[in-house]
Amino acid sequence: GKLFYYVSSHTYNPNDPMLKDIEKQFTGFRPDIVFWEGGNPNKKNELPKLLETIVREIGEAGFVRYLARENAIPDKTLEPSPFAVIAELRKKFTDSEIFIHGILTQTEQAKRMGKSDVELDSIVVVGIKKAKLAGFKEIPEDIIQFSVEVHKLITQVENWHQVVLDMVAPKSLEDSLTTRLQRMSTESSVIRDRHMLTMLLTEVAKGKRVFAVVGASHVIMQEPGLCEFFNKRYKN
Repeated sequence: GKLFYYVSSHTYNPNDPMLKDIEKQFTGFRPDIVFWEGGNPNKKNELPKLLETIVREIGEAGFVRYLARENAIPDKTLEPSPFAVIAELRKKFTDSEIFIHGILTQTEQAKRMGKSDVELDSIVVVGIKKAKLAGFKEIPEDIIQFSVEVHKLITQVENWHQVVLDMVAPKSLEDSLTTRLQRMSTESSVIRDRHMLTMLLTEVAKGKRVFAVVGASHVIMQEPGLCEFFNKRYKN
C-alpha cells in the first residue's frame, strides 16, 4: 500500500489556497480510503449540504470528507473514542482539568471561526450539562465558577474569552514553564497520535492507497513510527 500524508494548517476559510492543493493532491493520488482529523468515531459525522458551509464549520477536515464522498471513497476519522482518551487522562488529571481543557479548546477554535462571546458562553453551558450526564465529577457549576477555575490554571488571563491556542496547545513535558493544561494537551496528543498511526498503517498494510489530512504537529510526532514502518531513516 501507499500513504499520502497531507500536513495541513487548520483553516475555516473557503478561499484558502490550501484547499485547492488538497484537491489537486487527492485527485492525483487516487486513494482507496480517506482519513481526517477531528470528529467522533461514535457518531455519524454528517456534513452540511453546501461546501462553503462545510469549510466554515468543519474546516479542511470537512473539505477532504466532501472530496471523498463526492468520489464515493470510504472516509473515516483518525480520532480515538473521546471516552478512551478521557480514561487515559484521568490517570494524571482531575475531571475539572480535563473538562476545562476540552471546553477551552472548543471555544478557542470557535473564536477563530468568528463566534461571539455569547456563543462561547453557550458552549460552556451546554458543555457543563453534557459533562455531568457523562459522569464528570467536581466540575464548574456555571460560567462564573468556570471563569474562576480557568484563572487558577491560566493566571495571566483575567477573561477566559481571551484564551488563545498557545495556552491550550501541546508543550514540552520537560519545560518547567509548561502549564497543567499544556501538559494535558501533550498527553492527549500522544494518545491520539498512537491511535492515528495504528489506523493509517493498518490500512497501508492491507495494500490500500491511503490519503490523510491532519495538522502538522501530529505528523511530526508520528514521524519516527512512520519511518520505522516504511524502512526509512529517521532524522531527528
